[in-house]
Amino acid sequence: MKSPRYFDRHSVPLPQRTVAALERLGRVLRQDAWRRGGALDLSPTQQRALDELAAVGAEGLGLGALAQRLAVSAPTASDAVAALARKGLLEKRADAADARRKRLLLTAAGRAAAAAHAGPAEVVLAALGALDATTQEAVYRALLLTIRRLQAEGRIEVARMCLDCAHFRPFAHPGLPATPHHCALVDAPFGERHLRIDCPDHHAAAPAQRARNFARYAGAADSTTEEQPS
Repeated sequence: MKSPRYFDRHSVPLPQRTVAALERLGRVLRQDAWRRGGALDLSPTQQRALDELAAVGAEGLGLGALAQRLAVSAPTASDAVAALARKGLLEKRADAADARRKRLLLTAAGRAAAAAHAGPAEVVLAALGALDATTQEAVYRALLLTIRRLQAEGRIEVARMCLDCAHFRPFAHPGLPATPHHCALVDAPFGERHLRIDCPDHHAAAPAQRARNFARYAGAADSTTEEQPS
């Protein structure tokens, strides 16, 4: 029998295989996005713009903010906005605080279109839903950590994540394994399954707190010291 380390020497590094797996899932999501947008002749970027604008509602977004959320250049976002406006799905209004600026808002038709194609690929949802709860949480945690690191390096748009929130207290309740974290905003413990990637009540933490929280979340899951939530 070959050495137990045989496959260590003959395997592509795990991070590389993980990226390959994510790329395969990405292809499924992109194919589904094209399929769902076909009726209105919407590209995936246009669909995502609809989703982002639907999420903020009557507040709307400026072009720069939309580009940041989409993680695309301003010209690419501008092209998507122009296409949506031509289709009657989006309108521009003067910003209440500065009339020189324009806010992008969905029209009634745009809101209907966003609702019609809302939600990720059902086939991927079903596959993830078939995993046990522990595996689902482990996958989600790994993705959150990866997104947070890419975000810190400026390689992905800033998300309103719990990990970067001033209200987040990671592992404040080690005696509660199912709900070890604490949200200071609502003063309640919560678990991995409750961590949000786009929270409307997000309040950006100061850099020092953000770094401290991330270090604790990423590497102190086995902490046994109870922190007093504040």
